[in-house]
Amino acid sequence: MKTLIYKDWLQTRKLYLTLLLFSALIAVLFLLVRISMNCGNLADNEEVRLSLERNIYIFRYIPPFVLMLALSENSYIIKESECGFLRFMRTTSVREETIVLEKMLYKLIILSAAFVISVIYNAFLCIADGKPLTLHILMNIASIFFLISGLSFSDVVMSFGFRKNQTVLMIKTSVTVVLYLVWGIFTFKRIDELSGNPDFDILDFFRSEYSPILNNAFLFMLLFAVLSAAAGYYLSVRILRRREMP
Repeated sequence: MKTLIYKDWLQTRKLYLTLLLFSALIAVLFLLVRISMNCGNLADNEEVRLSLERNIYIFRYIPPFVLMLALSENSYIIKESECGFLRFMRTTSVREETIVLEKMLYKLIILSAAFVISVIYNAFLCIADGKPLTLHILMNIASIFFLISGLSFSDVVMSFGFRKNQTVLMIKTSVTVVLYLVWGIFTFKRIDELSGNPDFDILDFFRSEYSPILNNAFLFMLLFAVLSAAAGYYLSVRILRRREMP
């Protein structure tokens, strides 16, 4: 198991380090904006500063979400199938259960590292605000972690089930577009209804709509991650077993 995990790290380290660097730049940008709100140029613009302070969730949770979503990428599994490595593994004593469990464990390790980095980022953000890092903030970050983990486990199933990266990408893009259209129809309609109000603030709108969901999502996201892990493991093992041996 350790050897397989190390092999995956050698395969993906350049990609993940690049994604980590990109996410770190976003985090630094958010931190600089937050510092500017306290003692920089934004501190002089009362309207903008108050709007951003009311919507501090943007600074707290968008960078962790971007980081974890970027690191949930699983295309390397399909590359192993394309180059014949998975076929080779099945000629050895390594069982299908071990192959699948290692992939999911490796993904969990990577996302756990992203969770720790997100907590550290929020700790710096709290220092900039002069406030403590609360359990409420940690639970919200954990909710994001469980959501991305569940989605990543589902992606593992598709990576084993479909042997072409283009197919997996097309499925994920199609699902994303459909969800966005459904969300957009209702959201943009509400925004259009409220935009006539002279005090309307788009950031306040999203805070009032989605902050309560995030604040109460911990248990639901934990359950989603557990169920996705169990279903993903079972289905992935079944998929590998049904493939023809070389």
